[in-house]
Amino acid sequence: YPSVFATLDSIADSHSKVGNFAGALRCYNTVHDRLSEENNANPTNEAKQPFDIRKRRALAVILYKMNRMHYKQNDVESSLDKLQKALSLMNGCEDDKLIKLRKKVEAEIGQLEMALERSKLEWV
Repeated sequence: YPSVFATLDSIADSHSKVGNFAGALRCYNTVHDRLSEENNANPTNEAKQPFDIRKRRALAVILYKMNRMHYKQNDVESSLDKLQKALSLMNGCEDDKLIKLRKKVEAEIGQLEMALERSKLEWV
């Protein structure tokens, strides 16, 4: 149901623009869960098939957006977790759009890991 996903994504973006990051996360989580469920639904009990490239791209983008919401709520660990999950979905994909996103995600992972390390040192 692409139109439902697009609508939920737009609602989440609207929540984000007005600073309602928790509301945005709820919408993004719904999109993520539904996209993931589609792959897990297996009425014939056959082995689960890997996500196709379009679904991997959609999930990676949603995880990236979720990362931004966590970051804006000062939840660096959750932000980093979402980025790492997005990166794992992009591994092995040679899609041009995902290559650009992968570079951005890798850079942000590095920045967040450094920020976490600095915060740990500050507590010592």
